[in-house]
Amino acid sequence: PVCTAATTASPRPRTAPNGGSRVKGSKTLLTKRDLPRRGGRNIQIPGDLHRATDPAWRCSGRVTDTRCQPPAVKSPPVSTSQSRAAASPDDQAVTAERCAAQLLCGDPAGSAEEVARRLLAIQAQDPRGARLAIRARSARLSVSDVDSALTRWRSLIVTWLNRGTLHLVRAEDYWWLHPLTTPQLRTANSRRLAQEGVPPEDAERAVAVVRAALAADGPLTRAQLRGRVAAAGVRTEGQAMVHILALASIRGLIVRGPVAGRDQAFVLARDWLGAPPPAMGREAALGELARRYLAGHAPAADRDLARWAGIGLAGAR
Repeated sequence: PVCTAATTASPRPRTAPNGGSRVKGSKTLLTKRDLPRRGGRNIQIPGDLHRATDPAWRCSGRVTDTRCQPPAVKSPPVSTSQSRAAASPDDQAVTAERCAAQLLCGDPAGSAEEVARRLLAIQAQDPRGARLAIRARSARLSVSDVDSALTRWRSLIVTWLNRGTLHLVRAEDYWWLHPLTTPQLRTANSRRLAQEGVPPEDAERAVAVVRAALAADGPLTRAQLRGRVAAAGVRTEGQAMVHILALASIRGLIVRGPVAGRDQAFVLARDWLGAPPPAMGREAALGELARRYLAGHAPAADRDLARWAGIGLAGAR
């Protein structure tokens, strides 16, 4: 298998008698056969592994290169060669299905938005990593295409979502994904602000300054916003400013929008994206989350979804 991480990510499932969900003990791994029907047809996940098994394509940097291995390290914790040699047909089938679900084989995406639609949320703590994730799953896309989606078309944004981590998502998915994944971040955010020497009253003043600055002069970079907040007498040293911006993000006030040189500037969410659509109920949002997660990550279990999205296990189930 090409995607070795997918092989070791979770226990090997067994095919159920009905040929759909796979089971491991009392846990169920959902597959593309379990996906609800949308628009009169099943969501299709390409299964052709031709590009993933083509040595020339595999060395292109899009998928783990199995021929160009890094230098061996002393006493590796796991023998890669032994793991691959011991992989059963079921292991390889799971790997192949996950590669297909994640657009690492089969037909490549034609746009950055298409990649984001399939994966739902792309980790973007490192902006270069997010761009490489899109490149690995698409054809003929460059950094400028991603930057245009962020800046010109406003079809992609970056903000704190799943697990309190920066993720790149489609603008239309932000409105239902944000209220589903951010309320549980508030306690940790308050604790981190206190640890950084920002009491609650200062945090409130800082958020008000950020909101007013972006309304008057946005988009603004983090450095520019830091100057405004510091001028208001609020501590911004260390990680204080990061958590102030995270607080404004958790409240749904700001997102990261246009690219500004090597930075990505902050904007008011409603100014940048327009008025939000009618709110999606929690049950409907959980259903959409499950459908989209399985489309881009199946086969997976309820615990995988809960961990990935940063939601409770009950909600994932």
